[in-house]
Amino acid sequence: GGCLINAFHLHTLMSISLEKDKHRPLLADSEAQITSNVAPSLSRAQKVLILSLTFTATLGSFNFGYCMGVFNTMDKQVPGEFNWGSDTSTNKGLVVSFLNIGAVIGAVIAGKAVDFFGRRRTLQFNTLLFIVGGIIEFFANGLWLLVFGRLVSGVGVGVVSLAAPLYIAEIAPAHLRGALGSVPQLMVTIGILVSYLVGLPLPSSYDPAAGDNVWWRWMFLLAAIPAAVQLALFSFVFTFETPRWLLTNGRDTDAIAVLNKLVGYASVDTELIQLRKGMNRGENVSWKEVFHPRYRLSLIIGGGLAMLQQLMGINAVIFFSNDIFHSSGIENETLMTSIVGVVNVLMTVVAVFVMDIAGRRILLLIGTTGMCVFLIILGVVSFLPKSFAWISVVSVLLYIAFFAVSAGPIVWLLISEIYSSKVRGTAMSIATGLNWTMCILVSQFFLMIKDAIHDYGCFWLFAAFCVATFIFVMFLVPETKGRSLEEIEAILSKGL
Repeated sequence: GGCLINAFHLHTLMSISLEKDKHRPLLADSEAQITSNVAPSLSRAQKVLILSLTFTATLGSFNFGYCMGVFNTMDKQVPGEFNWGSDTSTNKGLVVSFLNIGAVIGAVIAGKAVDFFGRRRTLQFNTLLFIVGGIIEFFANGLWLLVFGRLVSGVGVGVVSLAAPLYIAEIAPAHLRGALGSVPQLMVTIGILVSYLVGLPLPSSYDPAAGDNVWWRWMFLLAAIPAAVQLALFSFVFTFETPRWLLTNGRDTDAIAVLNKLVGYASVDTELIQLRKGMNRGENVSWKEVFHPRYRLSLIIGGGLAMLQQLMGINAVIFFSNDIFHSSGIENETLMTSIVGVVNVLMTVVAVFVMDIAGRRILLLIGTTGMCVFLIILGVVSFLPKSFAWISVVSVLLYIAFFAVSAGPIVWLLISEIYSSKVRGTAMSIATGLNWTMCILVSQFFLMIKDAIHDYGCFWLFAAFCVATFIFVMFLVPETKGRSLEEIEAILSKGL
């Protein structure tokens, strides 16, 4: 899954003398002028280091996507081998939902964990959840052990969905933060695609005479491989924390050493001035403080975008893409779902390259418009004969394309950008928890809503939420392109 980024070779950087930095004073805010809008000149070694850190952090994001998609291609084998019979629909819903329930738990835990243990160490510990979850799923001999394994993996998904974007936002220069901040979502889409591809060898239907097809068990266990690689890299290669976390915890000398590695000696003073603004040195942030009027606008934006991302229907399309194609008369459902995964990956790559050129706002506005149009078309296709099934396929692919270049990466990117450093971990856990709560509700009730208001009603309901998202972005979401995290905080602290 990491083949897209493995081309970046890890170089050994020249070590920085900490003794020298001990005598280098931190500059007061008045001693230099902030010029964050001027991109620092990074050496080749610094660029490779930042890219390598981004790749390492997002190995967990790959598992995020892989765990989301892997059950989609084994939904015939597992029910057959566990003899679910008439309970198949209910049990499939449980397997999907408990991953999401675990993600909510993980998101809540992660908010405090990233502040207490650190961003890197939280990601490091989190790899164990994917390894343990994969092992439990591999050995599952019935519904509840499988569900427990999914719950454990889900906690890992929830933690990484918060910790990876946060880690990258705090190590990336402002002029690269949009591109690098989109890599977690890119790795999620690669993980989803890989989960579809590794499921292709599974038979399209369960054959009791063929016996237990163990490949689906190995599919679950494969999640342990990227987790083990991430654990090794964070344990033995990249052993330092983000500068913001180090400063917040009073480790100024270590923060200077890390900044020297990331941006170079000449840019450290300016970076320190920026980072020290609003630093919350060693104080425990209460939940009550997160809701202070100073942070109200950022909470509204983060929580609103997190919920609307799910309410526009993306996970309903991903989780139940086979059902959507089947109802449209498409025969080879798994192949079509894999094509959806390819489109998702390719358009997220586009987002990585245009994020810091076009900006977040304009991409969100364009993306929600396109998603709305093709959801409306999907609803209309429900009234047409099956000979028009190709329109459904094209509409799903274009809907995915518009999502992948806008709401997919940008919502997670903005959630990592808009909060004050003082409350960032806790506030991000609120937004991430809301996102996964909406994911549970959509995945659990989509088929029931579909039965009540039919396919067209579902698609048009999602289209209405696209309109709501367009209005929300138009009036509330600021442009964050090229701005430091501290500048974004200053803008949003002024309130509505």
